Amino acid sequence: MRPRGGPSRSSAGSWAWRSPWRCSPELNNALGLAVLALAGLILLRRRGIFALAVAGVVGVTGAALILWLLSGHALRAGVEQYVAYNLFYAGGAALDERIDGFATLAQLLLSSSVVLGAAGMLGLWAGIMTFRGVVPRAEMVVVALLLTVGAADTLSQLASGRPYPHYLVVTFAGIAVAGVVAGGRVVERRVPPLAAGARRIRVVVVAATLVVIVSGSGAVAVQGLRTTVGSGVFVAGSYQAEIVQRVQAETRPDDRVLVHGAETWVLAASGRVSPTSITYTLPVEQGFGGLSAQYLAEIEGTPPALIVESPTSCGIAVACEPDDSHFAGLAPWVAASYDLEGDIAGFRFWRRHG
Repeated sequence: MRPRGGPSRSSAGSWAWRSPWRCSPELNNALGLAVLALAGLILLRRRGIFALAVAGVVGVTGAALILWLLSGHALRAGVEQYVAYNLFYAGGAALDERIDGFATLAQLLLSSSVVLGAAGMLGLWAGIMTFRGVVPRAEMVVVALLLTVGAADTLSQLASGRPYPHYLVVTFAGIAVAGVVAGGRVVERRVPPLAAGARRIRVVVVAATLVVIVSGSGAVAVQGLRTTVGSGVFVAGSYQAEIVQRVQAETRPDDRVLVHGAETWVLAASGRVSPTSITYTLPVEQGFGGLSAQYLAEIEGTPPALIVESPTSCGIAVACEPDDSHFAGLAPWVAASYDLEGDIAGFRFWRRHG
């Protein structure tokens, strides 16, 4: 099973392309919420208020998600995605993918200013508390809870078989909040005034720590900013803008356009509708449920005026690997009904005969 997942695998827009068939970490991150709720009920005071707060957040979020799925007639598929498909995906992840997840996580921990900043604040706070001989139990419980949430999220992401940075990065939320709590306490309970020499030493130490923290992720952040500013569907001359302009030029607003792959931003930006409800084809490629037959049947039932084939997809111009060969009949049907008319940045364009 080939690993999938990257910055381009995102969807946005109106209900027409709100496909629930896309990899997402929501189910895994629910473990962090469960740990927070359970530990909070055991350790915190005013447990009733805490329980009501958690129930309120879960209730509002759950209701909003259900209404969103109902508005797109995708509630059943959404439940399959969040439960059945996540378990299916995790069960099929190879051992090397799970090992890669630990390596990726280690790189993120070492380069992330959030994690290093939180560790610095926690260490400084612990030092101040030790210096003063004070151990604030309630505050330590809060910090421990949030660190536990971060650890639970991290382990659940690794166990899910998705070793991708844009999934693992969400595990830093609990760590970040713990750092903020510790930082706030450092400001409130700082050590007594130091002598001039000691103050200079402290300034040097703090400055050096900040330099290490910022430099750890600064280069990556700058490169990411350059990439973001220099690309995108609204940036003239970018390949994304060229793809969208071509789709709009070669189809009418009421035409159906098939984006074979996972780049559903093409549909969102061009204002076109897919002929199939499965706009993220990885589940089809992996052979999940009966999606293979559904995908081909919906495409044949409503033939698209144009097919945009992603360079990372398989099943049409590029044959799938044996374990991922679940697009039976798709390539012959496309070859018999469509003409290949060039590509943009690897995205192949197939126009229907006539």
